[in-house]
Amino acid sequence: MQVLIVCFLSFSYTDTLVGQADNLTPNSGFTEAQEAAARAWLEDLYSHGVTIKNDSVYFNDETRRIATDTAYQNLIYPDVYSWDLVPSLLQMKAIKPAVWYLINLYEADTSRRELVFKTILPLDQVIEIDRVLTAAYYTYIAFDPQVYTIVNGKTVAVKRPDIAEKKLLATKAIVDVVMAQRAKQLAEKE
Repeated sequence: MQVLIVCFLSFSYTDTLVGQADNLTPNSGFTEAQEAAARAWLEDLYSHGVTIKNDSVYFNDETRRIATDTAYQNLIYPDVYSWDLVPSLLQMKAIKPAVWYLINLYEADTSRRELVFKTILPLDQVIEIDRVLTAAYYTYIAFDPQVYTIVNGKTVAVKRPDIAEKKLLATKAIVDVVMAQRAKQLAEKE
């Protein structure tokens, strides 16, 4: 059994890089409460901030926080995304916001795209980073002030759908590299 510590958290996984909550080992030396916290953290990490079921729209806690906390909005949607903040976000276990920054930096700073991959690909060894990328996009695009006009925590108008599309394409491009890297690793194992 291989024990991996994910982003400074104290919970374990069996075997390889799957990163699914089902792989948490019951005899890993961690308490049920610690393992439950790890499962909840992963569930939140992989969840989309906005979901639509039937005729209803649901917002998770992260999305509600964005809608109501101005300081948090300023953190998630700065005027200029900074590489300097990414390591701090990762150290604070704010993986989804860090990934959102990387999506934006991939698009904004094309000369340093390799740095995005050097940050993202190691994370894929312990969590399903493709799922995190998708979740980050669908969580944070919903209130992105570059894309939407927001009034009192509500999206009232789409002003730049082209920017949403660019960020979606950036997300897809990063996911494509992640999936190619996984395929390469699997081929090397065989």
